[in-house]
Amino acid sequence: MKVRSGLVASTCWSATVVLSCFIAGCGGGGPASPPPAHPSSLFVVDASTAAVAGFDSTTPPAGSTAAGHNLALLSNTDGPVAYDPVHDLLYVATTPPHTSNDSSAQIRVFEHARTLGAGAMPARSISLENSQQIQGMAVDGASDTLWVFERDMIYTTVDDAIIRRVGSASTATSSPDFVVTLGHWTESATYDPVRDIVYASDGSGIRVLSQASASKYWIAAPTQEFGTGIDGVALACDTARDIVYVADGAGGGIGLMLNASTASPTFVGLRLLPAPPTSLAVDSANDRLYVSAGGSVYVFDQASRLTTQSPVPAPTIVGAASDRYWLAGATIR
Repeated sequence: MKVRSGLVASTCWSATVVLSCFIAGCGGGGPASPPPAHPSSLFVVDASTAAVAGFDSTTPPAGSTAAGHNLALLSNTDGPVAYDPVHDLLYVATTPPHTSNDSSAQIRVFEHARTLGAGAMPARSISLENSQQIQGMAVDGASDTLWVFERDMIYTTVDDAIIRRVGSASTATSSPDFVVTLGHWTESATYDPVRDIVYASDGSGIRVLSQASASKYWIAAPTQEFGTGIDGVALACDTARDIVYVADGAGGGIGLMLNASTASPTFVGLRLLPAPPTSLAVDSANDRLYVSAGGSVYVFDQASRLTTQSPVPAPTIVGAASDRYWLAGATIR
């Protein structure tokens, strides 16, 4: 089964939300930027403008764009971001062009994320040795741990699904923490820090790895599998409600796994969208779901009550039809 490139998992989060997509530009240390007039509550990376933008509300007016809200430029961004509200850090995944000496993906880290001003630069990078591509990220600020889901071809000729834990993430510059594999490949993944569970999609169902932090094997067998036939191009979990949201690329809509951590989760869906979804994020505190699809971001309130007949809201953030916004975040506990 082939991996879909550039797909991302999402993570669990609360009042502060992070969004991203493909962009162009540069990253590295630099002088601190002046704070914006209003602290950012929502981050958007827009491919068409090559900019990381910051909005002062988690619910921008319908039809908003990233223009005029630019905070930074960053090159080689190809997927997920994560925001740690405990340490106020923004993590942005990048994959620089391969060279004869290095084929490693990197994570750029922005400090004081909520008060970034125009011209902001990453304070440091976390290097991920032998990483082909980052599929998803999840950060748990309470334990200062960053979870990275990635592709790796160093050990086999088949894409391995690598789960990498970066301890002391708020100061890390490399990722020596133990890594495990969960099958041969993962299309998307997310992490529930409350229940210590990884949910991963292989394009034809959802695999569950319970007690993920205790895994100490190169190959970890799933503890459970459900949702046979679901093409989960993106996953996001609401830890407060034990829900995993699934973006079904083949089905063209959003579904819900209720009671996801139990032995018998219930699938509800699909709420069809104007275009196939590509990424998701959850604002758990406000029962809100963000969906990237067809160059736009749709915001569903009362997301836990989503049904096949729920109205599709007008796009909150709009871009070119080719734009793809990647979404991620963190839960405040």
